[in-house]
Amino acid sequence: MNSVEVQIGKRQLKLRGDANLINASADKLNKTVNLLEESGNIKGDTLYILAGLNLAENSILNKDDYENNLEHINVEINQMSSYLQNILSQS
Repeated sequence: MNSVEVQIGKRQLKLRGDANLINASADKLNKTVNLLEESGNIKGDTLYILAGLNLAENSILNKDDYENNLEHINVEINQMSSYLQNILSQS
């Protein structure tokens, strides 16, 4: 496990794990914080709590979309399989 230093807001943190994932996550958090900061007068801990909730919500929605897409793909594959079996049985 690698150690990587990232800056979140004004704090420098040393974390352990996948450097690319940690850097991308810190970057995403900082961008979300900046967007929230620009949109109103939210400050301090509340800003980071809202950013964390926003990112968690997006993760949940992405997971739900993935599962819905996977279910749709399975239905389509089953329909294609039935169609092909029907054609092959008629030959």
